[in-house]
Amino acid sequence: MCLKLLRPFGRKTAAIQVAALASACAIAMTSPTRAQVPSPQSGGPNETPMPVVTASAALRTVPVYLESVGTAVASRTTVVRSAVGGNLTEIDFTAGHRVVAGDLLARVEPRADQARRDQDATEVRAPASGMVGGALRRVGDRVSPGDQTGIVTISRTDPISVVFALPETMLRAVREKLLQGNLPVRAYGHDKVHALAEGQLRRGDLKPQQGADKGKLVATFANTDHALTPGMRVDVLVPANATRTALAIPLAAVRRSSAGYYAYMVTRHETAHVRPLTLGLVTDDFVVVREGLRPGDVIVTDGQEQLTEGSHVAIVEGPSPRTSE
Repeated sequence: MCLKLLRPFGRKTAAIQVAALASACAIAMTSPTRAQVPSPQSGGPNETPMPVVTASAALRTVPVYLESVGTAVASRTTVVRSAVGGNLTEIDFTAGHRVVAGDLLARVEPRADQARRDQDATEVRAPASGMVGGALRRVGDRVSPGDQTGIVTISRTDPISVVFALPETMLRAVREKLLQGNLPVRAYGHDKVHALAEGQLRRGDLKPQQGADKGKLVATFANTDHALTPGMRVDVLVPANATRTALAIPLAAVRRSSAGYYAYMVTRHETAHVRPLTLGLVTDDFVVVREGLRPGDVIVTDGQEQLTEGSHVAIVEGPSPRTSE
């Protein structure tokens, strides 16, 4: 359990945030150790200065969020059974794939007393749309309408729920915010930078657990793009009524290489140098920098494509480098 920095809710959807991140080279959380970005070939002494736009690394006020690890749970599970008794002759689905109501899932050869004169097999079709699980029967097994196990299950994933818990000490703040209405919640993957899905926590979703110092919560996500799947473990972040100060730079300044993430920092000699970065979470259109820069450092936000290590630059917009390095 910890506090994290995150993009404020309500300004952009998760899709817009992902697009913004893509334009900034798909920013993601790096490891605690600074990435060692290989230095490109240095620019020559007679190189024509490259025009660039710059910005300064600066301390910004960013929101604080409560974090917990949650598990995605299907909103509904349907057991698929054969409509007739007989032997399972064919399986036409793959575990984890999505199906639409009416899709063919399996075929069954009915018993002689149930077979029609012009039909030697019975089709088993999906009664609902969703994600199919693994086959619960094998070809050759006998199945019937009364089977408790069924042939396969279909899990509905839009909407989907995420179950998580928060310490009792944090629940009071959550309860107070829920009194004002639904509370926005975001689910994050391993990179902890861009949200996989955005959902809501409602008043009735807070379920105290007797004899425990935590409270169980259930958030609902529309999940129309099926980014969340049943059983997936995600980081859930809930807005807290607090802020903090952190060093941040525009998303547009961040570049990515096979070795990690970096930005071009401009020195007072009007040269650009690669600075490996350790990044935090995104807040607004900025990303928190844990390591690699100091307040006041000038970094390139536009024109990086034409730069190499040591390139001479001409600032066409933005702050100039400080006189000391």
